[in-house]
Formats: sequence, structure tokens, C-alpha cells
Amino acid sequence: MGYVSKMCAACQIYQMGYQVPVERWDKDSLKRFEDALKMAEDIDRENGVPDCVDSRKAEWAKAIKERLG
Repeated sequence: MGYVSKMCAACQIYQMGYQVPVERWDKDSLKRFEDALKMAEDIDRENGVPDCVDSRKAEWAKAIKERLG
């Protein structure tokens, strides 16, 4: 068996997005991020993987959404 991450898929999506500077986000990139996050959450749920997302990352995503209106 290959490498198995200890992070849920949703957390991995947050981790990738979290590395992009806030000023580089626009409505299109936020929409693509949210779509990828939804798919990752669905995968986690279907596979019984517990949510491990750090609340700070969720707050970060919320702040970007508010900034873009």
C-alpha cells in the first residue's frame, strides 16, 4: 500500500489554499476552491474519514469570502 496521509482530504485542500497569499484570491479562484473543498468533504464522508480541519483555516477561508463580498 502507498503513502497514507493522516489528514482528511478537506484539510489537504485547505492546506493548499492556505499557502496562496490573500491578495491573490478572486471570486473565480474562491469558487474553484469551494468546489474542490466540497468534493473533498464528500470523499471524506463516503469513506468515514473524520474531519480534522483546523478552525483557523476555516476562519481564513471565511475572511477571504467576506473580503471579496
